[in-house]
Amino acid sequence: MNRHAGIVAETTAANYTGLTAKLTIPSKIHVNEGYVDWYMGIGKSAIEAGISYKAGVGFKVFINGVVDAEKKDVRSRPVSFLSPGQTVDMKLVYNHNTKKATLYINSKPIDWATEVSATTDALKRLNSYNTVKLVHGVEDSGFNTFSQATYSSPQLRLDTAGTQYKTWTSSLSTTTSRVLADAGSADHFYVLQNFPLSTRLDRA
Repeated sequence: MNRHAGIVAETTAANYTGLTAKLTIPSKIHVNEGYVDWYMGIGKSAIEAGISYKAGVGFKVFINGVVDAEKKDVRSRPVSFLSPGQTVDMKLVYNHNTKKATLYINSKPIDWATEVSATTDALKRLNSYNTVKLVHGVEDSGFNTFSQATYSSPQLRLDTAGTQYKTWTSSLSTTTSRVLADAGSADHFYVLQNFPLSTRLDRA
């Protein structure tokens, strides 16, 4: 595989303990190999969690940067409750006192992503308050595509109790392309709206 890229909207300040947003899953998804994904993150590539669509599997819900994330079917599992075109509420939170993170979808904590401990490596990049991000991504050989994927109504979590949130506006973040493989692989992500993030993925 030679395409591994994403479009990332990330806060410029490390003032947050989590985030929420609505994700409208693309109505049309073609995955020839590898995967496409739409996820949230806390810290600099520390805790990342969300939804992927994988060749031969379909939709999965995952969390990375936590204990046992690398073990098959432990922190990343196929789900049947997601479908193309659906809008879902997503929330990712992290408590540095307990060193644990939880992913919620449609207000429900995901069983395999609830109160899971950050890895030693992730902890090196995490503090009590951190930057947060929204991501649209792909890893393939250039053949995967999806129609419009959109985040909306993003909120920033301000405290560890989860009682204080504020609206995430464009003035609090930057949106950039991220390329982990082929230098041209981000060229076929089309940013339809910088913030809240909306993109389309075409063939390379």
